[in-house]
Amino acid sequence: MSNPEQSAKMWSGRFREPFDHTRHFAWRGLLFLLVFSSIASQSRAQQTRTFTLQHLALQQGERIIGFHVDLKAGSFESIAPLFPGWTLAVDNDPSWVTNADAGIKVGAAAIDPAQLSKVRFHLKVLEYGDLKFSVTGTVTVTRDFQRERQIKLSSTNILFE
Repeated sequence: MSNPEQSAKMWSGRFREPFDHTRHFAWRGLLFLLVFSSIASQSRAQQTRTFTLQHLALQQGERIIGFHVDLKAGSFESIAPLFPGWTLAVDNDPSWVTNADAGIKVGAAAIDPAQLSKVRFHLKVLEYGDLKFSVTGTVTVTRDFQRERQIKLSSTNILFE
């Protein structure tokens, strides 16, 4: 310890090593790669999907007066075409758990299944963590505009293109 060079390297009872630029840049590079790969994997996992609503079990005389669609790990890019006399509300929550509600303003705007089957739901899908993509919902129908019936959507009704 009497050596002046060794005593100059002392710091809090430990020998202080000279700054290692190679190790410093290696850690920075590793950190950059981890962050970049995380971002890249998210962008790769994001995809665009389109579906329509088909094969709805309506009873004779029933007309469609609304629908509700819930998405998990997805957001709506567009829903088209929209029909005259219909309202549409989309909640594209940043949590990727979103929904869309549509309904008529007047009875004359009620549609039949063939018209609803032309509506294209364009989505962005991003699965991450435990959040897996799913589509659920209901279609509201009526015969007399006084009593309504909900048809729960199933995999036979939600057809992906």
